Amino acid sequence: MKLLRDTTEQKSLFNFSYRDLIELDSDVWLYLDLFDSLNFSDFESVYSTKGQVPIDPNLMMRTIFYGLTHGVVSGWKLESVCRNDNRFIVLSGNCRPDKRTFHRFIERHSENIEKMFVQVVELAVEMGLVNLGRVAIDGSRFKGNTSTSHSMKYGKMVWAIDHIENELKVLRKNLLHLQRSPGVLNTGKNPRLHYVTLLGYVVFFL
Repeated sequence: MKLLRDTTEQKSLFNFSYRDLIELDSDVWLYLDLFDSLNFSDFESVYSTKGQVPIDPNLMMRTIFYGLTHGVVSGWKLESVCRNDNRFIVLSGNCRPDKRTFHRFIERHSENIEKMFVQVVELAVEMGLVNLGRVAIDGSRFKGNTSTSHSMKYGKMVWAIDHIENELKVLRKNLLHLQRSPGVLNTGKNPRLHYVTLLGYVVFFL
């Protein structure tokens, strides 16, 4: 199926790619590896071969998940970072999804999204990761009683899944609010920010 794919590995005229702008120790690389190991066939099967070409679900999922684990739970902010933050530009494959795209994706794939979030956290725990962004999962090995360490890790994992799902609810509610607000979602601009051009200068005012 035809999808909008990741283009951030392609070199520009200045012989660099967006990925070259990401620090080597950034957790972006971890998220890329995590989501590249997952199967998105259930997501892709929902799309039609007609109409607008959709963005690869892998790109959408890793962008949303990275945002939820790094405090980005606003439609406005999520759209903004996909245009201005190199981490999110790479995660979204430089497709630069807007608020409406995120809203449609989450509403269309809500059931599959929650299932995949569980898979991601479980995979991270198996890899021994201590956290995903700001969310502690503590998959590290505990000394002492094996059953105790297993219970502690399971408890952390359940808490992490619940936390991420709650953050998703916040984002979903925010996107729904923007969708229902006349003249807000369709403009692509912050409704509080306006500008005029005077003698070649752009003057911003609230």
